[in-house]
Amino acid sequence: MINNSVGSVLGRQTSESFFAVTYEELADQQIERIIGKGTTTRPNELERIDRIEQEMLSLVNQVRNIPPEKFLLSNPEQDVNTPG
Repeated sequence: MINNSVGSVLGRQTSESFFAVTYEELADQQIERIIGKGTTTRPNELERIDRIEQEMLSLVNQVRNIPPEKFLLSNPEQDVNTPG
């Protein structure tokens, strides 16, 4: 009996909290998450994308600086991949 009462009250609270949220509030939260102020431990989405881009460019430059003789040439007699 008590479980049913508590469940009913908590269910009603949850329903009311969902009804209290508007589309505008959700849109504002998303905008804040994308372009809002970030921190070093929790950057916003644009900062995360910028960081990924910088890391990718850095890796590409590192690979470009590897001398060509460091790469293995294709050898059909030893390669395990079959021709496509």
